[in-house]
Amino acid sequence: MKSITFTKPIIIKESNSERIQEELDFFQEHCEERTINSEDVLRMITKLDDYFYFVAKSRLGGVKANLCFYPTTHVNAYKYSMDATWANVEYKNGFWRLIGLERANVNGKKRNAYLKLTEVAKQAIIESYEAIEL
Repeated sequence: MKSITFTKPIIIKESNSERIQEELDFFQEHCEERTINSEDVLRMITKLDDYFYFVAKSRLGGVKANLCFYPTTHVNAYKYSMDATWANVEYKNGFWRLIGLERANVNGKKRNAYLKLTEVAKQAIIESYEAIEL
């Protein structure tokens, strides 16, 4: 498994898409299949934000996500390597930040995002569902 962790995370926003693309190009230099680009990362972050629409952004600090852009359960769909590029992100100070990239196996991964929630974020999610409008 190949991975890289950034010493200075990159804020994921439209104005940084060129820098994100440069890092992706460098990391995926010799990869031919299941690669990603900066648009994929921006699109996934938008979906992640939509998922947390009901949680105050101030309570998401420290939440990490490992984003898989090629989830599958079809092992036979891949002729050679089943590795794909994964983006590791963290929510900090009001922005999602790209903290690392890795090439990892997609075998049996059924979801696009694997979250590591902080206790504060877990509590915020629970509180948001304690009183619902039907």
